[in-house]
Amino acid sequence: MRRSDEKKRDLTALRLERKKITFNLVLFLAASFVVLLAVITAAWFANNRTVTAENAPVSVANRGFELASSGSVVRHSTYWPNADANYDNGADGSGQVYGTNETVSYKATGGTVHQVKQWLTSDNPDEAVEPGSWGSMTFYVIPKTDGDLNIRFTLDVRGFYEEDDNSLVDISTISTDSSMDPIQKLNYQDALRYLQGHVFFFETLGAPEAQTDAYYFEDPIQNGTFTYQIQNAEADKLYPVTIYWIWPATIGQLTLKDNTSHLREGIPIVKDITGSETEPTDKSKVIDIVKTNKVDIFKYGSSSADGVNDVIDASDNPTNYSHLDDWYNKADQTIGVYIDYFMVEVNATLEN
Repeated sequence: MRRSDEKKRDLTALRLERKKITFNLVLFLAASFVVLLAVITAAWFANNRTVTAENAPVSVANRGFELASSGSVVRHSTYWPNADANYDNGADGSGQVYGTNETVSYKATGGTVHQVKQWLTSDNPDEAVEPGSWGSMTFYVIPKTDGDLNIRFTLDVRGFYEEDDNSLVDISTISTDSSMDPIQKLNYQDALRYLQGHVFFFETLGAPEAQTDAYYFEDPIQNGTFTYQIQNAEADKLYPVTIYWIWPATIGQLTLKDNTSHLREGIPIVKDITGSETEPTDKSKVIDIVKTNKVDIFKYGSSSADGVNDVIDASDNPTNYSHLDDWYNKADQTIGVYIDYFMVEVNATLEN
């Protein structure tokens, strides 16, 4: 039985006060070659507080490299059969982090284990993901032989809602559910699109704590893909990879080239443009991501796509900014109503 409309209204009242949409966050790491190997971990994040997601391993045996993460304890693993029947705790391992004397324990799949999932939750029920939350995912590449490695990572955000029996439904699978009301199905699918559009990824931490000219990140990940290269890799050493993510609290953090209009609340996601930079800058890349994915970021009704691009380009105009802010917030509200959990799926492929 799906959640009733009355229950949804109650949840909406709780979640949407002052645009704070709270729900559980799941980080999902997967490596994909001939078969899909997967690992899931969950972490909670509070407003503007950096939290590192650990214990999220996955590996591909005998394919040039493995992926793994630190930790040897699987927490709350009994929850995960609700999301995926192919749950497995995985295998323990340990290794030295490249360039250090540090040896870490990790969880990784064996050659016959196809899925490993780990669930981490906060003891504080008040901590949750919402607009303004940000954090990082760190895992390790473990080369199986000496030599160069060139790996392409692809990121995908997946959303879930919770049934009355506590089972989790992957929204990406409901398109074939003929028993589901078509309007309700569309609402869930729209919420997933907005979630995917509102979570941004970066390769480098910026200066979020700076006294002046603070900004969160550098090197935005465009089109959900990035490459990772290791020259003269040493077999069985652990090479750390960190991905930063943020769910921006306001649209001005994304689209305003600077804050001379004084419309922006909060620090920018990437550095502001001063006019002396060589294009493309990180800010121009972020604005391009917003324009390319506008249907997944804004809930703007009948406005034309070209018209939205014009509004984005002139977002320092108070009227345009008001439109963008309204469309962005409406998309956030849709996420809060229809999505209870989400995971970030990272697919890794070995390139020549």
